[in-house]
Amino acid sequence: MPRFDQSHPSNAVGPWFVDTRCIRCDAARNWAPGLIGMDEMGRSVIVSQPVAPEQEAAMWRAAAACPTKSIGNLEQPVEPAGIFLTLSPTACSLWAATRSHPSPRILTW
Repeated sequence: MPRFDQSHPSNAVGPWFVDTRCIRCDAARNWAPGLIGMDEMGRSVIVSQPVAPEQEAAMWRAAAACPTKSIGNLEQPVEPAGIFLTLSPTACSLWAATRSHPSPRILTW
């Protein structure tokens, strides 16, 4: 669950936030480029709040993909129904090799 009390100080002002538990995995930045960037330590931060429905969907996908569940939305704390991720062959290979996945409830294979 995202921790607003640990929200990164560099997040753009708005309902979306990344907390400081980010482990620099780059997953969120891949799902929401232009909306999620990185700080000087490589941790994810919200650089731009979404304004279009496509951007909002990208943020929900990024939140779903985050292995530490560090991405949240203050206005809508529960993800909407229908958020699904599809994985690239590289991601599938990585997770198969480690035999774990941060959020199996939301994946389609």
